[in-house]
Amino acid sequence: MSSGNVPYHLRPNKHIERELFAELLIKICGNEPPTSFAYISMGGPQLEDHRLIHKALCFDKLYSFEKDQNVYNRQIFNQRPSCLKCKDKPISDFIDSFDRYLAEFEIVDRKLIVWLDYALTDRRQQLIEYQKLIGKLKEQDIVKMTLNANIGTFGERQRGEKHEDVQERRFQKIQTDIGDYLDPDLASEQMNAKGLIPILCHAIEVATEKGLATQPRIRPVLLSLFTYNDGYHQMLTATIRLVCPADENQFKRNLQWEFLPNNWTDIKYINVPSLTAKERLEIDGRLPVPATDLDALHDSLPFRLDTDNLEKSKELLREYALHYRRYPSYFQVIL
Repeated sequence: MSSGNVPYHLRPNKHIERELFAELLIKICGNEPPTSFAYISMGGPQLEDHRLIHKALCFDKLYSFEKDQNVYNRQIFNQRPSCLKCKDKPISDFIDSFDRYLAEFEIVDRKLIVWLDYALTDRRQQLIEYQKLIGKLKEQDIVKMTLNANIGTFGERQRGEKHEDVQERRFQKIQTDIGDYLDPDLASEQMNAKGLIPILCHAIEVATEKGLATQPRIRPVLLSLFTYNDGYHQMLTATIRLVCPADENQFKRNLQWEFLPNNWTDIKYINVPSLTAKERLEIDGRLPVPATDLDALHDSLPFRLDTDNLEKSKELLREYALHYRRYPSYFQVIL
């Protein structure tokens, strides 16, 4: 799957996760001048995250790296605001030539926010790049990493194949792919859709520790840990801020955010329903309500959000109620 072919701006779960990222950055960066920061990511053809970050925080230094020439050409066509600069280079080039790019962009003295938004499945290389990057960042920088967490990318079940056999085959592949970043006690029974998420969380945690091994004066603070389905694949994303050890506890106390994870196993799932405009208006007209009243709200609706499973329908409503202010609105526009 090419990241350039995924219309993220039309994926509600991805949209919500991006909105949450912006909310988090506002909490952390909102009291400082926008000129204190620079934002670097892999924006895809639509450059949606750059526009959102500029709108939310007014950053005037935004950069996107893209190795696919066609995607890059689309970026140049779609490029806005004017302070956004696109480079037809892979993100690995930025990481390998880190100091040179900071000097070229004139952002040596700025705090960096870097999003490694991977869609493909070369996870070993991606973890290596993340590890290398985090070893070059400094105190107060922020790094976010997104990995493909679709279990099918480790092998689809073949006709007549036993469940335990496909798990063993997937287990062998993940050992080959990212063995250096795996829990040594990992067992093949964990290689299913649900079990893969914590496996990859552990891999990012290990990569973080390896990247900071030579920087004892810096500690990573886990800011977010989300998983969601973007319409094509299950994805996992983690956000880290680097702080000095003396400031770690104070920073955590000051950051009041309901989605702040307690540890690397505290994974937040984003799974909102696909709603028609009429369904959304019906639900929105009754929100917000206390969490204890959501089941009653669900039972009063003239429709279900899941046809076959009542509990799943209720869970989808609870998830929507949590994120309804972030849910995207799509309209037909005549140009």
